[in-house]
Amino acid sequence: MDEGVPPNYVKAYMWLDLAASGLWGSDKEMVEMHRDQFLATRMNPQQIKAAREMVAEWHARRKSQPN
Repeated sequence: MDEGVPPNYVKAYMWLDLAASGLWGSDKEMVEMHRDQFLATRMNPQQIKAAREMVAEWHARRKSQPN
């Protein structure tokens, strides 16, 4: 029997994409590879688009906040 909360691939994709955006080189490539291999393969194109829109919104909100 499964316990816990159901997986939310859209939010997981968003968080991995945000994590990758702060990395460089092989670290960035590794996070992106895991994102694509383990999440994107379980998602449809609309879900991936929604996750990427959430990332763009997060970045826009962050830029609009004062330092």
